[in-house]
Amino acid sequence: MCRLLGFVARKPVNFHLQYQIRPDALIVGSTGLNQDGDWQILRSGQMLVVERGTLNVTIVDVSYNTRTSIEEQYKSILQR
Repeated sequence: MCRLLGFVARKPVNFHLQYQIRPDALIVGSTGLNQDGDWQILRSGQMLVVERGTLNVTIVDVSYNTRTSIEEQYKSILQR
């Protein structure tokens, strides 16, 4: 921690994303919110790919600086 003008600066708190699949919707929210129900947590470095018409979900593990290869691999899905 460091002090700046009387304030204490702390390391930011990071929350993960979580999602829930319902028959008619996919809901995404922060793990920092109190949410009831059956939520699946996305780990750091994971991407959630959702097909709009079917709500089929694919979890993709991504590495830093791999956006181009991901866009090419999922281009048809991302454009729907």
